[in-house]
Amino acid sequence: MHRNGLDLTVLERSTAQLAAGPAAGATRLRVTNRWAGAFAATARADELRVGPLALPRDHEVGVDLPTPFGGHDRAPAPGELLLSALTGCVLHQFVQHAAVGGLDLDGLTISAEGHLDLRGSLGVPGVEPGMTRIALHAEVATEVDDGALRELLASAVATSPVAGSLRGSVHLDAEAEAIAPVRPTPTTATTATT
Repeated sequence: MHRNGLDLTVLERSTAQLAAGPAAGATRLRVTNRWAGAFAATARADELRVGPLALPRDHEVGVDLPTPFGGHDRAPAPGELLLSALTGCVLHQFVQHAAVGGLDLDGLTISAEGHLDLRGSLGVPGVEPGMTRIALHAEVATEVDDGALRELLASAVATSPVAGSLRGSVHLDAEAEAIAPVRPTPTTATTATT
């Protein structure tokens, strides 16, 4: 049976597998960002492990800043990608909860608005460098009242791994290593002898 584009049999099977224990749900994701000059970079999703499953990944997304801040405005800014990850994850949870609960959706849009003080990125004392507030708004085409939709959205946010990462205290490790610089090799001029 399908609901909201989801195969409920596959969803039920994967839910049962994840519920089998901590090792089954242990997930590791890896994304690599490669600098492309100025503030541009390309982020590549290159590893996803869920329990014993290694799932091949081959997805890229650009990252840049608007031109007034020194970028070339060729891709979303990092904060916009953060909001995109949040709304995408909450949307997935919303669709799943609706399908499992028997609610048919005809359309769903989730938007996010984040607020921060960019002076924090300059190291201004007393100014945090991150978002201080994020507001989500869902527009749902369905035959359910607003109260039920608010409950469904609250449940989707409460079970969203990205929302949980933003709410909780994620331990962030950061390390750097020096590698050999990549520089063009000089060409040597050759002279012909006669």
